[in-house]
Amino acid sequence: MSEDGRWELPASWCWTTTHQVASVVGGATPTNARDESNYSVDGIPWITPADLSGYKHAYIARGARNLSTQGFNSCSARLLPKGTVLLSSRAPVGYCAIAASDIATNQGFKSLVLHSAEISPEFVRHYLLGSKRYLESQASGTTFLELSGARTEQLLLPLAPAREQQCIVSRIEELFSEIDEGERALERVQKLVECYRQSVLKAAVTGELTREYRDTRSSSPGDREGDKYSLPPGWSWRSLDELSWATSYGTSAKCSSAEGATPVLRIPNVREGRIALRDLKWAPADFDMTAADALAPGDLLVVRTNGSESLIGVGAVVLSALPTPSYFASYLIRFRLHPQPLLAEWINLVWQSDVVRRFVHKHKATSAGQYNVSQSKLRSIRLPIPPESERAALLDASRLAASRMESALKECSAGVAGSAALRQTILKAAFSGQLVPQDPADEPASALLARLVAEAGEGQNGTRRRDRRVRTTTP
Repeated sequence: MSEDGRWELPASWCWTTTHQVASVVGGATPTNARDESNYSVDGIPWITPADLSGYKHAYIARGARNLSTQGFNSCSARLLPKGTVLLSSRAPVGYCAIAASDIATNQGFKSLVLHSAEISPEFVRHYLLGSKRYLESQASGTTFLELSGARTEQLLLPLAPAREQQCIVSRIEELFSEIDEGERALERVQKLVECYRQSVLKAAVTGELTREYRDTRSSSPGDREGDKYSLPPGWSWRSLDELSWATSYGTSAKCSSAEGATPVLRIPNVREGRIALRDLKWAPADFDMTAADALAPGDLLVVRTNGSESLIGVGAVVLSALPTPSYFASYLIRFRLHPQPLLAEWINLVWQSDVVRRFVHKHKATSAGQYNVSQSKLRSIRLPIPPESERAALLDASRLAASRMESALKECSAGVAGSAALRQTILKAAFSGQLVPQDPADEPASALLARLVAEAGEGQNGTRRRDRRVRTTTP
């Protein structure tokens, strides 16, 4: 690789810059972006970088919103022709798709209108998608990176002969299709693991997981409570109020990201079944917390209010001493569980089950766009509690299942990471001329480029001649 970032290309290829093969066109947003009359359901297709977030297709015909004629005329957005390479130039840099029909963009794009049908938009798109680091290195900005129009025009592009471009695109898409199928298989495995997790939880809280551990006795009618299932002999339904000796809300003190003396756990720190000590906030210097107030093993933390219904009632038990005396925020409720053998570990497991999710869904309240579940309601929830002698067996079986699931998910994650790396390897091979063989009969890319440069020069001369004629007829 040379000092300017170029690498050695096959003899029939050549290096060029974006402005030699395309016109770089920016986009715009209506002058009054909040005026709904600037948008129309059946209006002019218009996209923003958000429309390409997570977008896996090569072509895009329209985004989430369309511009009305009024909105289009109120700004400098241009209607770009089918085949235009749409490159996001900020927030973030590097999303890329091809216009499936005439389309406009907002100012978050620097789009490439190719000068010739002999330049494959798919070829250019694949190159740009494989060059994210290079694109970011050409961008600038303090709040966020932005690729300017001038920088976009000077982007380096390895150009292959026209026929070879099509061969490369076909081979990339063939290989990527195989990778896609592998990724879909990994997604299916991840979904199966989640189903298995739910099955293990259900088997644990119903006692099915330790059926062989117990004597084979049928459940008695007295083991059933309301619409809940029957419990195995020796089990009982116990309220959280019975299982805990104290409960309280957290602090409303304004915390900051600047490290201080007392960490304060918030909703992001309470995951399903575990306490995550990342991205902590810290209490102000004058925050008064006694040793008795600090979080301790056996404390169950539950999310009591949030704008997302899926987070309400999510909880985790502190199972071991935290590295630093810590407190918790007001959006959480703490229940201090009785120090019975393996009770905290069992409650931590049960809290992830459908028993709790159904209860929270039934008893949640809504106010000003926020979902919440009260302390009194949570205290009344009844949980299935096995005898002490059975808890160890249940937890051992659950840990074994969890270990197997974790191994499966790690393998899936490794597979996903491997497929991403494989895509980059394929793109690297493609744009160094190693993916498909070269054909000596192909017209060199340098001849194509020379033609484009000559045509561009003729176009400019024609424009200047037309300008001169206009000036001579002006009084």
